[in-house]
Amino acid sequence: MHLRRLAMPTDLTGSGDCRTHGRSRSLGVRLNVISFLVEGFRQRAQMFEDDTKLLMKLKSGTVEANLNP
Repeated sequence: MHLRRLAMPTDLTGSGDCRTHGRSRSLGVRLNVISFLVEGFRQRAQMFEDDTKLLMKLKSGTVEANLNP
């Protein structure tokens, strides 16, 4: 099974002062956060799919269990 953790960006707002760029800066921050969440969802979905395939193989007996926690 997979035990991966997602790395949160250290600076979701980018560099500089958000007040100087107004709404376009705020939109950029929102898009950055959304992109991060989408990538995290994709990674977790892939991990779930991989784990499901492994469990199905283990259940059918086609793969021996040699998992290190």
